[in-house]
Amino acid sequence: MKSYNFVKDIYLIRKYLGLSQADFAAKLGYSRSNIARYESGSLTPSNRFIEDMYSYAFEKELALNAAKAQFFQEECEEGSVLLFHGARGEIVGEVDTKHSIAPNDFGNGFYAGESFKQAATWVCSAPAASVYCFKFNPAGYKCMSFSVNRRWMNAILYYRGLLNGLVIPKDINDLIEEIESCDYLIAPIADNSMYETLNAFVNNDITDEACIHALSMTNLGMQYVFKKEGPCKSLEFLDRLYLCKEEKESYKSIKEKETIEGLNKSKLAKIEYGRKGYYFDEIFKR
Repeated sequence: MKSYNFVKDIYLIRKYLGLSQADFAAKLGYSRSNIARYESGSLTPSNRFIEDMYSYAFEKELALNAAKAQFFQEECEEGSVLLFHGARGEIVGEVDTKHSIAPNDFGNGFYAGESFKQAATWVCSAPAASVYCFKFNPAGYKCMSFSVNRRWMNAILYYRGLLNGLVIPKDINDLIEEIESCDYLIAPIADNSMYETLNAFVNNDITDEACIHALSMTNLGMQYVFKKEGPCKSLEFLDRLYLCKEEKESYKSIKEKETIEGLNKSKLAKIEYGRKGYYFDEIFKR
C-alpha cells in the first residue's frame, strides 16, 4: 500500500505560507538543502521533520487534509465515490477483507466512510493514526444498502455477538445470508454510544422502538463495507493523510462534543418512545 505524498505536501504548505525554501527551513529549524531534497523527493523526510512540518502548518490554520479531501471530491468523476479509511497504523500490503479488527458491524470486511472528518475522529486517539483516501467505482458489483431501521439493528446485533446463544429467527438468518452474498454494503456508521443503546435493548431496559429511534439520533454518516476481494481490488488509492498531534487533539475535542450531543438526543428518544414496541425477551427466545 502506498503512503504519504510528502513531496506534494511540502510544496503546498510552503507555497501557501508564501515562503522560499530557505525561509521555510529557517522557520522549522532545518537546513535549506534538506528542504530542497525533501521537496524534490531525493531524500525521505525524518519522522521529526514530518511532525514539525504538519504541526507548523496546522498552527498557521492551514486545513491541509480537509482541503485535499475536497480536491479529491471535486476531481472524482461521475459514477465513482470518494471514501476515507481511518487507520490506527500503516496498511501493510494490499487492501483486503482481513484488515478489519473484530468485532465489527458487519463482520469481516474492509470498512471506509464518506467523510474525512468522521474517519479522523474515529482514530484520533491512536498515536500513529492517519486517514487513507480511495476512489471506488461500484459498477458491476452487488450492493446492499441499509438505513437506521430494524434490519440494520438486527444485523448489528448479530455481527456484534449480541444474539449468541439465542434462537435466531428465520428473517435474521435470511438477512445474514443476503449480506454475506453481497460484494459490498452501504450502511450507517455505528459508534460506542450506539452499542450502549443496543446493550440497553438486549438487557430489556428499552424497547425495540425506543432503540431504533435512539440509534437514529447519532448521525455519523454512511460507511462502505467491502465483503469480497473483487471490490477491494477495485479501490484506487489516492493518498494517505498525515494527522499531526495538534490536529488529532482537535478531532478528539470534536468527537467528545458530538458524543455528548448524540447521547443527549438518544436519551430524549428513549423517553419519547419508551412505552412503544417490544422488549428483547418478547422478540428473541433464549
